[in-house]
Amino acid sequence: MRRTRRLTKKNMLGLFLFLAVLMILAALFFIRPSVRAEEEERNAVYTLVTVRQGDSLWSLAQEYAPEDTDIRDYIDLLCRVNNLKSSDSIRSGSRLIIVSYE
Repeated sequence: MRRTRRLTKKNMLGLFLFLAVLMILAALFFIRPSVRAEEEERNAVYTLVTVRQGDSLWSLAQEYAPEDTDIRDYIDLLCRVNNLKSSDSIRSGSRLIIVSYE
């Protein structure tokens, strides 16, 4: 004998909650890149900087990042602009492109 499954109120509520959480996560995922795009649309100024001994991407980001920018986002931008895979990639004497905005 074949048993059919019915969609109960409890199952409907669970499905609704699952879909609501999924939509919220999708919205957060797509909103974040648009914030970056707005930052990059500002007038960017590119400056070539020679890395000194003791410099790190974190210290350079603290020095050059705009005040309203998260340091981690600015480090990510520096990595993308300089085609770096990670923050370990810089060495004393190497040159980096630093991005600032007018």
